Amino acid sequence: MNLSIFFPLLVAVFAGLGEARVLDVCRLPADLGSCRGSLPRYYYDAKEKKCKKFAYGGCRGNTNRFLNEGECKKACECNKVCTFDYKPVCGSDSVTYPNKCGLEIATCKSGGEISLAYEGECRKSVFKSIAGMIHSGATERGRRETEQKCDKPCIRIYLPVCGSDGHTYPNSCVMKVEACRKNEDISVEHKGECKKNCDKPCLRIYQPVCGSDGHTYPNSCVMKVEACRKNEDISVEHKGECNDEKPQNK
Repeated sequence: MNLSIFFPLLVAVFAGLGEARVLDVCRLPADLGSCRGSLPRYYYDAKEKKCKKFAYGGCRGNTNRFLNEGECKKACECNKVCTFDYKPVCGSDSVTYPNKCGLEIATCKSGGEISLAYEGECRKSVFKSIAGMIHSGATERGRRETEQKCDKPCIRIYLPVCGSDGHTYPNSCVMKVEACRKNEDISVEHKGECKKNCDKPCLRIYQPVCGSDGHTYPNSCVMKVEACRKNEDISVEHKGECNDEKPQNK
């Protein structure tokens, strides 16, 4: 049996089985959350296979929620599992992709700007010195070896992790692939998206606002800091204290 053909097929089969067993964020229904806000967000409609706009309440809900249509498309419409099969193609962006599957992902994420230039690896300029050609050949071989060693199919699921490099990755599998490609030691700092720097000085004035999470805040600045710390979307429901609610962080 030709293992070079059998192995990629086996990887694809097992990746597909794994994907079927895991709750894919893109298959979750739109969830408005339990708060009373009205924040414009996007979710992926698995039945119609497209991203749609909805009004998010501001807290709780599920992870099928994106800030804009572009993020939604990148997460749900563009990503798919590709095999190890190395049949390189050159994109119109002069980047060599390991196979057509990889190019299709790039095409989708670029909004159709990247297309197939020709099959095979991208050709370099012929006007190079001998030394340059030798260096380029060695670099190209090293790049191909790195691609073959690092490229692995990752299940399309959004379980974000914050890497030790300060970047948020869709899941730990993607982080490991990226660490391999960069030849860097990147580990999981913590689960969830990387937290922003929420330390922001606020004036000590009492101009209460009622947040979309039902809590009263001393002022809008304190509300924004608290929203950042909780990693939640909290907006001003109305000025003044919330009804039957004690002030927060007074």
